[in-house]
Amino acid sequence: GVKNELDAVFLARNRLFVIECKTARMDQPEAPKANDTLFKLSEICRRVGGLGTRGMLASYRPLAAAEKRLAAALRIELVCEQQLASLSEKIQSWVQR
Repeated sequence: GVKNELDAVFLARNRLFVIECKTARMDQPEAPKANDTLFKLSEICRRVGGLGTRGMLASYRPLAAAEKRLAAALRIELVCEQQLASLSEKIQSWVQR
């Protein structure tokens, strides 16, 4: 089978949370594409924890509008660029929803 690394995983409120962290410029030709990362994260969440599992992509770089729409459609939370400075607060808010 395929091996997948999980960057951060935790349980809260009887739910599994999975965070994928990216520092690569996903707009560069040699880098993994944001769409691929989002689909992979969505699939990992489904396989590892089932339908109730929540996914988050934490990215040092910005995402395009189309990628943000895809994340919303896949129900993946995004924390990008300057938002990373308040990652702790973002995670706390995310868990409470």
